Amino acid sequence: MFEYRFLGGEGGDARFRLTIAVPVAEAVVPLAPMESVTLGEFRYVEIVTNSFREAWPRVRDAAEAAEYVRTGREREVYHAWHGEGDPETRVALQVGVR
Repeated sequence: MFEYRFLGGEGGDARFRLTIAVPVAEAVVPLAPMESVTLGEFRYVEIVTNSFREAWPRVRDAAEAAEYVRTGREREVYHAWHGEGDPETRVALQVGVR
């Protein structure tokens, strides 16, 4: 799972902090420079797709159309990756909302 925390603006040339998360079955002490964190609650609007580049504007628009306020946090959750556009690929695009 990739989580983007945008630092003003979004997409294209926007600056962001990237967290790469890997689920684990139990607490572990990772090797430096990695760290172990527990992700907090995340309220979001989601689209599951196999072609995520084209879907990002759709999920952002869907959040705004539902009158949510976007938080600047977005996630890509990879359920199955076989390449961009492959029919077996499943990626959940999540836009944080409040």
